[in-house]
Amino acid sequence: MSCKKNKKREEGKGFVEPCLVCGEKRVTDQAHFPKRKRPGEEGTATIPLCPTHHRLLEHGRLSRLELEEIRKNHFAQQFTSVEKFVEWAYENCYLQ
Repeated sequence: MSCKKNKKREEGKGFVEPCLVCGEKRVTDQAHFPKRKRPGEEGTATIPLCPTHHRLLEHGRLSRLELEEIRKNHFAQQFTSVEKFVEWAYENCYLQ
């Protein structure tokens, strides 16, 4: 069953596409990022992450380099510098 261009859904699982952090092409979760909305924010995006990186994201355990991969691959226009993205990540509990 084909759902989206170049993405296949495995029965009962997520999409088969590359993880934004490690690039491994496997069944990925569509992780909500950011986890929560702040007043005045439009909503959350979903980003493809392998189960390992999704779990690390949820528990605030991604490294600065892993967060940079997410920024570079999905939020480069919104956050033009790593420093701003990392600052935002700390504020939203993605880094400890």
